Amino acid sequence: PTLREHLAVAPRPWREVLALVLDAARGLWAAHQHGVVHRDFKPDNVILATDGRPRVVDFGLARSFAADDDDETTRGRGLAPHADVALTPTGHALGTPAYMAPEAFTGPCTPGCDQYSLCVALFEGLFGARPFAVRTTEELLAKISREDPAVPRDRRGVPAAVIALVMRGLDRDPGQRHRDLGALVAALERAARPRTYGMLWLGVGGAATVLAVAGLGATAEVCATGEAAWAKLGPGDDARSQAAYAARWRQTEQSLCDAGAMMTAAQRHCLDRRMGDVIAVREVLATLEPDARAVLDDPFAGLPAPEDCVAPSGTDGATTIVTDPAAVARLESAASHLRALMIASQPALGLAISPGLLAEARTVGHPPLLAEIAHAHARTLLLASQYREAAVAFEEAFHLAQAAGLDHEAARAACDLLRLHGHFLGDTRTARRWAAHADAAFARVGVDPKTSGVYNEGLASLAEREGDLEGAEAMLRQAIATAEGKGAARHGMTGGLHNRLGFALLQRDRPADALAAFTVAASIFAASNGAQSLPRASALDNAGVALGRLGRSGEALPHHEEALAIREALLADDHPDTGASLGNMAEVLERLGRRDEAAGYIDRALVVFTRRLGAEHPHVATGLEIRARILAGSGDRDGARVDLEKAARIFAAAGPEYAASVAELQAAIAALDPSEAR
Repeated sequence: PTLREHLAVAPRPWREVLALVLDAARGLWAAHQHGVVHRDFKPDNVILATDGRPRVVDFGLARSFAADDDDETTRGRGLAPHADVALTPTGHALGTPAYMAPEAFTGPCTPGCDQYSLCVALFEGLFGARPFAVRTTEELLAKISREDPAVPRDRRGVPAAVIALVMRGLDRDPGQRHRDLGALVAALERAARPRTYGMLWLGVGGAATVLAVAGLGATAEVCATGEAAWAKLGPGDDARSQAAYAARWRQTEQSLCDAGAMMTAAQRHCLDRRMGDVIAVREVLATLEPDARAVLDDPFAGLPAPEDCVAPSGTDGATTIVTDPAAVARLESAASHLRALMIASQPALGLAISPGLLAEARTVGHPPLLAEIAHAHARTLLLASQYREAAVAFEEAFHLAQAAGLDHEAARAACDLLRLHGHFLGDTRTARRWAAHADAAFARVGVDPKTSGVYNEGLASLAEREGDLEGAEAMLRQAIATAEGKGAARHGMTGGLHNRLGFALLQRDRPADALAAFTVAASIFAASNGAQSLPRASALDNAGVALGRLGRSGEALPHHEEALAIREALLADDHPDTGASLGNMAEVLERLGRRDEAAGYIDRALVVFTRRLGAEHPHVATGLEIRARILAGSGDRDGARVDLEKAARIFAAAGPEYAASVAELQAAIAALDPSEAR
C-alpha cells in the first residue's frame, strides 16, 4: 500500500507516522546526496514494502538540481488555476500543487522544495489534514503567497519540539528551512527520542497544583522533597549549569519547608513550573545541532528565578478559578517550550508555534496564563525583529495583564513598549506614554521602576532621541551599577545596557569609551546568548563602527565581517539588520581603499533598505551617502552628486532632527564642485 492508504485505514500514533516519514526522508536525502531532486514527493509516492519499510517511488519527474534553471520543465508555468491541488497535472512536469513549495510554482525545484513537500506530508500524517484547507490551485496560490500555515488546535499529542521542526520545514522562505534533509532527519530523531522525564513535572505538581491554586492561597502539606524528581531527570548535556539552577531550586524549596513545613499551593505550583522550564530547555537543546548547542554558555540562566517562588507573582501567584485544569497544564507546558526556544536563540521556531498557542490560550480563557502567553508571543516577535507586529502584541499583553489585575506583568509589558518605541521605532511621543504607564504599574506594586533594565534602556533611548545625551549616559551607568549590585552583571539585559551606553558615547564623540562599552556588551552576549547570537552581532557591528571612528579600519573589518556572517545565518537576506551590516562593510572597505568591494556591499544594502523600509527612509539616505563617497573616490563625481542630493532630500523630509546631516551633505555637494553649490 501507499503511505496514504496505510494512514487511511485507521488513526496512527504520532510516533508511527513520524517513523515512516523519517524513513522516506532518508530515501530523499540519499537522492539529494547524488544530485537528484524528486519534485513530486507526496504520500502517494511512498509505498510500504513487505518488510515494513517505506520506499520512495515514482521518480518520473526527478531531475538533477545542477541542471539549467531556465529549463521549462523545472517551472510550474501554464498551471490551470482551478486544477485539483491533490493531483499531478497532466502534461506538466512540476509536481503536485498541494505538496509544492511556494517557490516551485515560479522557479526551479531544489532540495528545499523536496523538504517542504515532505513536511506537508508529515503535517498531514500527524494531524489528518494538509497545512492549507483549499480545493483549487488558485486558492492554494493565494494562501501560500501571503500566509504561514498554522498548527491545528488538536495537536494529537505531538510534542511541541516536533511540531516546531515541521513548521520550520514549511517556512515560505527557503532560507529559513532546515539546512538540508539530513539536518531535518537528525533534529526530528532527537526531538522524538523518548524521555522518561517528559511529564515528570506534572507528577510533582501539575494539574493537581493548578486546582489547589484555585483555592485562593490555600496551604497544603506539599513539602515532600523534589530530590527524587531531579535524580530521575539526570544531569543532561549541560550538567554544570543545570546543577547550579537545581541547587537554587532545592534551596528555595527547603527554605519554604523550613519556614513551617507548609507552603502555599501557589508556591508549590511555582516551583513545579520552574522544573517544567528546565525540562523544556533540555528538550529544545536536544533538537539543536551540536555546534548550535555549544555556543550557549548557560542555557538555564535565562529562566525565571526559583527564588521568586517565595512570593510568586503573575501566573505563578494568581488565584483565578481554573475551569479546565488539564488545558491550563498543557498550555503551561507549551509556554515553557516557547520560553526555551527564545533562550536557545530560535525565534523562527518560536514564531511557528506562538500564534497558535496564543489562539488556544484565548479559547481556554484563563486570564493570567493568557497574559503570560501574549507577552511571550510579543517577545518572540521582538527577537525576530518584527518591531511593529511586536508593538501590537505587547499592547495586547499589557491590557490583558491589567484586566487580570497583574500589575507586575502590566509593568513589564509597558517597559517593553517604552523600549520598543523609543529605540527600535523612534516614536518618542508614544514612548513617553508607555513610560507613564510603566511608572503607574510599578507604583501600584511598590517597586522602583529603575530596578528594571528594560525600563532604563528604554528611558535612555528616549533621552537620546530627545537630545539629552548626558542624561542618557547617566541613566545607563546607574542601571548597570544596579544590575551588578543584584548579581546580574553577566545577564543579557545588562549586555543590552552596555550596548546602549556605547551608542550614547559614540554620539557624544567618545569612540574610545564607546568601544570599551561595546566590547563588554559582546562578551556578555557571548556568555548569555551565545557566540553566534543576534545580540552579539549587534555589539560586534557597533564595536567596528567605534574602531572606524578611531581610524582603526583594519581592526574594524573583522568585527563587521563576523557580525554580517551571524546575521546572514540567522536572518532573512532582506532583513534591515542585515542591511546595516552590509552598509558597515561598505563603509570600512571604502576607507581601506577597496572601492569595488565596497560598491557591491552598499548596493546590496540599498536594495534591502528600499525594499523593507521604503525609498524615503533615513537608512536609504545613509546608504546613498556612503555610495557617494565610493563613487567620488572612483572619479564619478556626477554619480556622487546625484546620490548626495537625493540623500539630502530624504533627510530634510525626515524631520528637524536630521538638520545637521542635511548641512553636512550640502557641504559635501559643494566640495564636489564649488560652482554648483546648492
